[in-house]
Amino acid sequence: EYQVSLSTFVGDSSDPTLPPPRQETKLASQATVPDGYTVVVGGLEVETETEAESRVPFLGEIPLLGNLFKSRSKTSTRSRFFVFLRCSVLRSATFEELRYLSAPALAAAGIEDGLPVVEPRVIR
Repeated sequence: EYQVSLSTFVGDSSDPTLPPPRQETKLASQATVPDGYTVVVGGLEVETETEAESRVPFLGEIPLLGNLFKSRSKTSTRSRFFVFLRCSVLRSATFEELRYLSAPALAAAGIEDGLPVVEPRVIR
């Protein structure tokens, strides 16, 4: 089983102290994947349309004549996000491999893994 959610802010907020409205798209399903394989299970598509107006200060606000000093534009964008699943079966009874799989992610986030550091020693 897997779940994917994509959140994005859409539009403008009516109050500058509040965040703009948020749109959330969710995808949930099940897949059977052999150990070590990667599959594409689906994706999410988001289409965004924006309208903008630019004008010359003061002149763009004059009724009727102001239209000569304004420009309007519409933009439409479409984004696709694909979901890839990669299966890694942890075969150790103590899940020792989990520590090695998680170490890069923990290091990238700047989080200590909570394991004691073992300093190498020379035994003679």
